[in-house]
Amino acid sequence: MVASPSLAKRRKLPSQTELHWMSESGIIDTFILLGPSPSDIFTQYAGLTGWQALPPLFSLGYNQCRWNYKDEADVRAVDQGFDRHHIPYDVIWLDIEHTQGKRYFTWD
Repeated sequence: MVASPSLAKRRKLPSQTELHWMSESGIIDTFILLGPSPSDIFTQYAGLTGWQALPPLFSLGYNQCRWNYKDEADVRAVDQGFDRHHIPYDVIWLDIEHTQGKRYFTWD
């Protein structure tokens, strides 16, 4: 038997939310951000953690990288190819193969 719409509208279920937290390692710090909009939640979250810094502008552009450029002439040829085809890029990265002993921030 299906209840009539009027009966369904009159019947109100109690609003109840149950939440259980368990911790095996001590006190849990909990922050509840109520919003109400996503933008408000972001603002509330940033108020707790701090605002994210903008990335450097060059990192938003095209970054060219390829594994194992042969040598400096090969890198220059890639750069000239971008110029020849009028393709802008902001950064060209070299692979770890061009470092001393594959250690970052060194140059062979």
